Amino acid sequence: MLKAKKTIKWVSLTLGGLVLVILAIGVTANIVSPPSGYSSQTTSLVRGIKIVSEVHQDKMPTVTLTGATITDAPLQEVQSMAESGNREAQMILGALYWQGIGVSINGINFVPTDLSRSLHWYQKAAQQGTPEAHYYIGRAFEMGEGVSEDKRVARSWYEKGARLNHAPSISKIGYFINKGIGGLKANPVESANWFRRAAEMGDAIAQANYGVMLYHGIGVHQNLEQAVVWIRRSAEQGEAHGQFLLGNAYEHGEGVEKSMEQAISWYTEAENSGSAQAEKRLAELNDQTLASAN
Repeated sequence: MLKAKKTIKWVSLTLGGLVLVILAIGVTANIVSPPSGYSSQTTSLVRGIKIVSEVHQDKMPTVTLTGATITDAPLQEVQSMAESGNREAQMILGALYWQGIGVSINGINFVPTDLSRSLHWYQKAAQQGTPEAHYYIGRAFEMGEGVSEDKRVARSWYEKGARLNHAPSISKIGYFINKGIGGLKANPVESANWFRRAAEMGDAIAQANYGVMLYHGIGVHQNLEQAVVWIRRSAEQGEAHGQFLLGNAYEHGEGVEKSMEQAISWYTEAENSGSAQAEKRLAELNDQTLASAN
């Protein structure tokens, strides 16, 4: 694992599903592998900073401390590298300043929330062709977080990300076309094409949305079996809406053999993933069970 003369402390930053693991040390360490539990697609080591990239989801950055300490020296080093043009350091600062980590407690140095500074660093990273940076800036403009809401500007950033083959950005273009927002005309056929492109690249949200279009025959020929294929792929990635949709398919036996056991199982998974729809449906099913027992 890790060998160094000083204590190794890890900080896990989750950018949606993009996980950055910062190795916060002041000495050079021999890095053999990241901590257990991180299935990385790409890794890089830049002067004591370990970055592990995983599947990205449709969420803005969140920062979670995993029992780790951020020391002054590594933070200053990240800042210095970012100012020198290191795009990975720029992305780290973008994530830290987006959410912030509060105030200093028990010797742990925290970073204040500063959306303007966050977007500044994302823009710096975007200028160097970092796809995720384009996406996060687009999300900020779409939601009006840190900037004035502007769907057209959001669309332009998503388009830049899409040109770099960034699946979540491609999925967002499909969504904008589906809704007819951001200056785009609603076009279900074109929307389905964008969703399918992102779905084939593994984007869980696009897989769920493409499955819905197949399920209802919107922009594509209706195909319940294929709809369930794509919805299942989304669900198996932990996407709450995909899990809910798969539960619904099992409950009604559409595109798959009916199974209330499977339906409840997937509704439960969806509820655990944060689906309000699944929570409501489970409550309804529970009430029905209690009523039939009386």
